[in-house]
Amino acid sequence: MTARGKLNKAQHKELDEISDEIASFEESNYPFQAENLKEMIELLMFTEKNKQMLRIQYILIFFFFSCVITNVFAQDERPLWQKLRYLSEEEMRQPFGNERQLTVTDPPSGFIKNVAEYEAMQGVLIRYPLGIPVDLVAEMSKDAEVITLVANTSQKNSAINLFTQNGVNLDNCSFLEAPTNSHWTRDYGPWFIFDGDGKPGIVDFPYNRPRPADDEIPITVATHLGINIFNMDLIHTGGNYMCDGHGNGASTDLIWEENPGKTVESVARIMKDYLGIETYHVLTDPLDDYIKHIDCWGKFLSPGKVLIGQVPTTDHRYQDFENVAEYFGSKISPYGIPFEVYRVFTPGLNQNTPYTNSLILNDKVFVPITGNQWDDEALDAYELAMPGYQVFGILYNQWYNTDALHCRTREIADLGMLYIDHKPLLGRQTFSPETLFEADIKAFSDKGIIQDSVFVHYSINEPAFERALMTQNEDGKWIFSLPGFTGGEEVLYYIEAVDSSGRRATHPFIGEAEPHRFIMDEWQVILDFDRDTIEFNSAEQMLSGIEWTIINQSVLPVTIDSFTYEPDPSISFELTCGELLPVQLQTGDSLSVLLRFLPPVPADGIHYFDSLYVHSGSSKFPVFVRADFGLNTEHTGLDVFTVLTFPNPASDQINFRFELSTAGLVELQVFDISGKLIHNHREYFHTGQNLMYWSFKERDLCAGPYHYVIRTDGNTSRGSILIQGKE
Repeated sequence: MTARGKLNKAQHKELDEISDEIASFEESNYPFQAENLKEMIELLMFTEKNKQMLRIQYILIFFFFSCVITNVFAQDERPLWQKLRYLSEEEMRQPFGNERQLTVTDPPSGFIKNVAEYEAMQGVLIRYPLGIPVDLVAEMSKDAEVITLVANTSQKNSAINLFTQNGVNLDNCSFLEAPTNSHWTRDYGPWFIFDGDGKPGIVDFPYNRPRPADDEIPITVATHLGINIFNMDLIHTGGNYMCDGHGNGASTDLIWEENPGKTVESVARIMKDYLGIETYHVLTDPLDDYIKHIDCWGKFLSPGKVLIGQVPTTDHRYQDFENVAEYFGSKISPYGIPFEVYRVFTPGLNQNTPYTNSLILNDKVFVPITGNQWDDEALDAYELAMPGYQVFGILYNQWYNTDALHCRTREIADLGMLYIDHKPLLGRQTFSPETLFEADIKAFSDKGIIQDSVFVHYSINEPAFERALMTQNEDGKWIFSLPGFTGGEEVLYYIEAVDSSGRRATHPFIGEAEPHRFIMDEWQVILDFDRDTIEFNSAEQMLSGIEWTIINQSVLPVTIDSFTYEPDPSISFELTCGELLPVQLQTGDSLSVLLRFLPPVPADGIHYFDSLYVHSGSSKFPVFVRADFGLNTEHTGLDVFTVLTFPNPASDQINFRFELSTAGLVELQVFDISGKLIHNHREYFHTGQNLMYWSFKERDLCAGPYHYVIRTDGNTSRGSILIQGKE
């Protein structure tokens, strides 16, 4: 029995009041249980007879308690129910149920495009009474429709009066009369898609708060816009979801916690079926806070960029934030390369720095700022990551680390969007003399694309842009091939399109202010020969010569400038090709060259020469030349058909197995690709099967092909071996 059983009635009442104050802490991950604190208070109440002293003890206990949890909640002094975006403590304690009894529908048909925040928007959804400063409304209304949810005509008139007094462009304002429970339009607002027929729609879900009025808003907006709505059976919230418009979505593992009856696979399947999400990134929340919404620490900025918050190295959450940044940095973006990860400093805790909780509205970015020392740095981070955009710092004293500007706004997709789908050329590109630009372009307005208004704007090694008309091929793709590359060019480019509705779109979204960029690799001269080795086996053949062929396998014409060689000084030879050098070869063309020795030539013996080199510009290509006299002499001895090499390829030793019909000396010679002798060994072997080995473990040899010759007094065997690089 605890001390509670010995308290008087008044003390019981006081304890109940205090218990109510600490009850909200019971669900938190503190290093102790709130019930333990409650028992401490009971004990003090029982033993303390002086009520004034009792109050002092209460104060001391709560002072100690508040010190312990300062590191957890110092950034936000609001009650827990407010931090969790509940409307009251009672609502927070209310078991969640589908208050609206949402009826699940079939998913959209065909290929589904989930619209990303950084794509074209026609407006933004907010709620009155406002949860945002009115100057933000004024700025958004300059070039986008502001749709304001109001409960009735009286609220509408109040909103109009407020907007008029503060310079809001009422021509770009509309009002939807619908009851709401809260101003968090991000959390309960509509998610936009285009279905396989190119029709816009809204995907709805059971909102993860017991607010039936808020939960009806997607239906209200769909009716207002005259578009289809699709209901998925997945408890969710807009603040815990972001997408890149190309089949990637992301949330924290709150999505799994709030759908305990579903497997990880079934959650992913629903996201794919209704939103077209092929890859659903579900991450542990690095914020280590109560809300677990991804927009409190991360944001897709474009198909290739993501912004992640950052905390000091001394912060216990530091590694969690770094892990998330590294995670995205390791994932391939829709552009075919890893995501570019940008960071913004969000120390939080005892100051509000909710900088990732921003809103992208076409070419404007609205960043919540709170008047602290990190505001300017945050705005700089956005300007670095999003050149060409207008970055606005929105100062407000009601922004919190887990509840700011993004939470209280919801962009409305442009239902007639002109959409350019293009996988950009980025980084270093393998050389090609011409480059193909290709895009799929869709006018969701069904007004049609103006054929002579689709361009590639490009710049090669200079700041000025040129433009070239793209044409539509038989597959419906828009293409343009840019010729004239010679290697090493830096290319900046963007694609532009116009449709008959008057819409203009560029890719990337911001166009010339941040064009795509690639560098064309230097092109390589590639020459091939019809034989690896030019081999002479008689004095007569040396004098008459051997013809061999050079083939240009390069993507561009090459010029054969000269031939060089370093032969045995006692022997001379010449090359003739029927044309005076230099000779230009077009791609695929060949050149025949005659190589012959000049007299006198040795009548007998074996001679090896270094490689003959073919020069083209700064490139040179070796051809192995070998002269072996006496090959036609009749001998017996080595059975050339039974020489085996193993292992081949080899990394440290290779074995040669052969059969002798007569005992005698056997010579092994190994040559590198240039013809240089690198190994020579002679050994006596008996009749029958024999094994000779060559160990090169201690030698620093280049990986690649090598030639070998095995000789006896009676015959010769040749072949190739391959040396592998050492691990």
